[in-house]
Amino acid sequence: MSTLASELTQAMTTSTSDLSVFDRESENWRQHPWPEVHAAAQSFAARLLDEDLGGAVGLVGDPTFELVAAIVGTWLA
Repeated sequence: MSTLASELTQAMTTSTSDLSVFDRESENWRQHPWPEVHAAAQSFAARLLDEDLGGAVGLVGDPTFELVAAIVGTWLA
């Protein structure tokens, strides 16, 4: 695991803070604990490693829980 991935994992899994994202449908802010975001990122990283994408990943979208987890997941992969 790279130094970045290791430090990011440590920070996310021990954090008591939340990621806050705006849900356009409900027009409310939603909080997600950072350890939950990390778990989703690990799942995304595992899927990336299972696919043979040749090292290329493109992520586009609104700043949702899923997009943030996917960004972290690419770093972890």
